[in-house]
Amino acid sequence: MRQLVKNETLFVLLSAILITSILVMPFIGDISQAQTVNTNALIVSHQPVKIGYKGRPLSITAHINDETGIRNVSLVVNYGGNSKTGNIPELTAEGIVPVLAQVTRDTKVYSGASTRNKVKGKVYAGEILNVTKVKDGFYRIITDGGLNGYVTSTDLRTQKTGKAFGVSIPATMTSEPFITYQIVATDMTGNTAKTKVNKVTLYTQEELAAMRTPGNAPTPTAVSGDETEAAPASSSKLWLLAGLAAVGGGAYYIISQQSDDDDKDKNLPATVDVTIEWE
Repeated sequence: MRQLVKNETLFVLLSAILITSILVMPFIGDISQAQTVNTNALIVSHQPVKIGYKGRPLSITAHINDETGIRNVSLVVNYGGNSKTGNIPELTAEGIVPVLAQVTRDTKVYSGASTRNKVKGKVYAGEILNVTKVKDGFYRIITDGGLNGYVTSTDLRTQKTGKAFGVSIPATMTSEPFITYQIVATDMTGNTAKTKVNKVTLYTQEELAAMRTPGNAPTPTAVSGDETEAAPASSSKLWLLAGLAAVGGGAYYIISQQSDDDDKDKNLPATVDVTIEWE
């Protein structure tokens, strides 16, 4: 009788182990495959351009990892009812650049590449950040939650490196109130990675000057997804000044959504000195 009970118990245990193995193994395979894919994934780290000068060239840059080799990086621009696609060349002078970095300790995110700039927020040990620029010992970063700014490079550990790519959209395409663009990268194995479609609102010098004058600012458009909505006139000055980091005499980049963005990047060229050939 005891032997029968033992045999039945052993049978139940073996059955349970077998069933568990059958159920769990596919998930283990999926996890392993996902980790492999993530390790070799093509990554485009890009700081979206939100505002620019109407009728002037507009710079677009990105850091892209090249572990499997980059076959092509292209830019799709939609303007005034037209659509153009062209190649974005590598900025060879930049050399090897960080693409992803992990935070090594809790640290502050600044509005510019200096600890004298205002603090926009914090990132925490273990977080993985996209790196879009290197400047004066700082990395310009973007978190998954949308926080962007500058972090001291000593508080980050580079996870993936790659190359910098950049190009200038010509002035002939920036005469409309806005344009949209998307970066598409393809590696040697045929995998692709895309940024979201970004909208750039374009202003004349007079409009930008008016926005800096209290009480005289026109109502700008605030981008929300793929749609636009009117921003309150009373907030227009802060909305502009908070979001702009001037690229000496040329395009504007969104760096902050606060009124403490002190980084003006005055030493940078107005545009990336590379033209684009359109299809």
